[in-house]
Amino acid sequence: MSGDSDALWLDNPIFFKHVRSRLRRPLLATSLVITLSLCLCIAWGGFELDTYQTGGAFGAFYALGAVILGFMGTSQISASVASARTSGIMDFHRVSPLSPTELVLGFFFGAPVREYLLFACTLPFLFLCVAMGTPDFRGLVQLLMVLLSTSWVLHGLALVCSLIFRRPVGGCTSAFAFC
Repeated sequence: MSGDSDALWLDNPIFFKHVRSRLRRPLLATSLVITLSLCLCIAWGGFELDTYQTGGAFGAFYALGAVILGFMGTSQISASVASARTSGIMDFHRVSPLSPTELVLGFFFGAPVREYLLFACTLPFLFLCVAMGTPDFRGLVQLLMVLLSTSWVLHGLALVCSLIFRRPVGGCTSAFAFC
């Protein structure tokens, strides 16, 4: 059983395709600079306005992590599945020797891989908030579990919706337009 679960991660070409394409140096460096700049601005504001004790700085870091994982990660999954469907490669994956579980895991964890790294950059700042007093470590772990599980629900919904709904073809490109 252990060999089967290792094969899902180690031999997953979809996951590694996303890792190679999403973690290219220029794109990753730009994203890291922006994320760390936002974190440093929040940290500086926390010291200047003394919002570490009231939880304001923690709330800002937590909201930044929620935007990165929840919204940006979800949009990456939706875009990658829609792109695979539009290009026709999804039909190829259906007849390839990959199992449906490997396909799902490849898109589910591969498409938002850059967002997971960006979220990891916010973790030291969250630990700084714990060191300053608000919240305690147990509260941080509980809130991170809520954030991660909520993000995974959103990622799963994006994956399912991208597979169910047909992408508009032609002049209608807005997600909110009714074509």
